[in-house]
Amino acid sequence: MRGIQVQQCRQGVQLSWYALDEQESFYELPRELSFSGYHVYRLTRNYFVPKQPLTKNPLKELVFIDRHATKRGKRYSYVVRGVFSIENRVVLGPASRMTGIKII
Repeated sequence: MRGIQVQQCRQGVQLSWYALDEQESFYELPRELSFSGYHVYRLTRNYFVPKQPLTKNPLKELVFIDRHATKRGKRYSYVVRGVFSIENRVVLGPASRMTGIKII
């Protein structure tokens, strides 16, 4: 995952990123592996990635708005992961670099 950007907006925090390049995620993708989308994770206070993403279903879009990130003075940090499926199983790609923003 490359080029993740965050910015404060009226609705909360907007994240955007560049589309996943197959060469970034796995050395060689098996034919049976299909790309499903992206999951967005808001890191915990200790910068741990939670088990549950903010996104209920994988996003096809390259933009996500966290409408719950509105507390002034608080820093919110995120990672994005590619989601794949193989034989009816979900496989998560590597996490992006962490990025964050302090709400003003």
